[in-house]
Amino acid sequence: MKTTLKLITLSAVIALFGCKDKLTNIDIDQNKSTAEFTIVSGAPAGVYNDSVIFNSDFEKIAKDNGVKTENFKSLKLKEAKAIITNGKTFDPLSKITIILEATGLPTKTILVKDPVNGAGLSTINFDVDQSVDLLPYFKTNNITIRSNSVLSSSVVDEIKMKLELKYTVNAGL
Repeated sequence: MKTTLKLITLSAVIALFGCKDKLTNIDIDQNKSTAEFTIVSGAPAGVYNDSVIFNSDFEKIAKDNGVKTENFKSLKLKEAKAIITNGKTFDPLSKITIILEATGLPTKTILVKDPVNGAGLSTINFDVDQSVDLLPYFKTNNITIRSNSVLSSSVVDEIKMKLELKYTVNAGL
């Protein structure tokens, strides 16, 4: 009987300390944040840059999940894709690089699709490094997402591209 009680107590202690992280941290999945880019008609073959100011509403994410923004510990991408939204295709693009810029932080390349292989496609998926912590960039009030595209041919009709990011924010309770 004493042996059984000791085993139960030992199991409870192991379970409690083994699950400590799960009891004090939560993962908040964000289904979609977007940034929209435009490649203008008449853009010649070569490198084409476009950038947008990106606002992540961390206050709303925190409020919706019952945590404080200062308790956010990490932000890691889960998925990323680019979608042409105006009926065109990725045909003229041979490479896409997505870069984050924020005041006081180094420029960070987060996504690269090379080659694009976009013949007839209006959606492409990026390979995502799920280990990179992007929280310092998303916490700033001044984040810019830049799209550097390499065009293999000139663009006849304007191309509108939407970047969709899915990510997980880890927060302490």
